[in-house]
Amino acid sequence: MALGRWLFYAPHLSSDRQVSCATCHEQARAFADDAALTQRGVSGRPLARHAPALINLAWVEGLIWDGGTKNLESLSLAPLKHPDEMGNSQLRS
Repeated sequence: MALGRWLFYAPHLSSDRQVSCATCHEQARAFADDAALTQRGVSGRPLARHAPALINLAWVEGLIWDGGTKNLESLSLAPLKHPDEMGNSQLRS
């Protein structure tokens, strides 16, 4: 659990070392954000999605509002690798 928390708040996982998962998934907002389209990623451009809540995801079948990811592993890797979100092209699937 401590490792997961550390990774969630670690900005050095992003390409510019400024953005962590917690940048968009705010704890005070049920680990979501208050924007229709998030603009807090490394590129500063509006993203195609907002940051969804990260609560009770173990019981959800289709993740993200359009069911774009099917499991928690892909849900975590996709934003890390996306060039507008965290932009870490060094990660391997």
